[in-house]
Amino acid sequence: MELPNDVGVFTLDPLDPMLNEQVSLLAAMHYRYLFEELARTGRRAGGCPLAPWLTTLLLRHDGGVVGFVALDVRTRAIELLYVEQPYRRHGLATAALDALSGAMPELLALKAPLTPAGRALAERLGLPVVEPETGQQEAARADLTAWEQNLRVQCRHRRGGRPDRPCKRCYRNALEGYVEDLVVEHAAAIRAGVSV
Repeated sequence: MELPNDVGVFTLDPLDPMLNEQVSLLAAMHYRYLFEELARTGRRAGGCPLAPWLTTLLLRHDGGVVGFVALDVRTRAIELLYVEQPYRRHGLATAALDALSGAMPELLALKAPLTPAGRALAERLGLPVVEPETGQQEAARADLTAWEQNLRVQCRHRRGGRPDRPCKRCYRNALEGYVEDLVVEHAAAIRAGVSV
């Protein structure tokens, strides 16, 4: 579907988990999102860009992928919405959410937790913010806690006086591995038709 906005025409196309190139692009964008959130909050953000229960759409401009939207089709809530840095603040996220809202019979919502920009977008568009299902919250919290504990054990470098925090190099390496495992694992599950 075409999305006109102030920087030209974008399209919103379904991700094909059978295409390794698309899966790799998604993994790279998810890594950038998580690293940006680390810089902003000091912690790894939650959210999954690809799963059997999600419909993942790629945002394209001039033939290139510039972002993605992951929609939880069970709850009609946006799991993640990411736009690459050069394309932000041009109306792309708004255009994508407007297009999705218009295509859905039920009200579209954004899934918490939201970034400050995501919260502002929800308020501006009048979209409700929903909490993840209890099982999802507990699983995400357990996953994050285990991941952070494992990273603290593995990182043996100086931590700038903060022994509870891993160094940036170890964090980047661990985050890259986490994203690759997460996205590739979910792509394989979708290809096989199983739930993870």
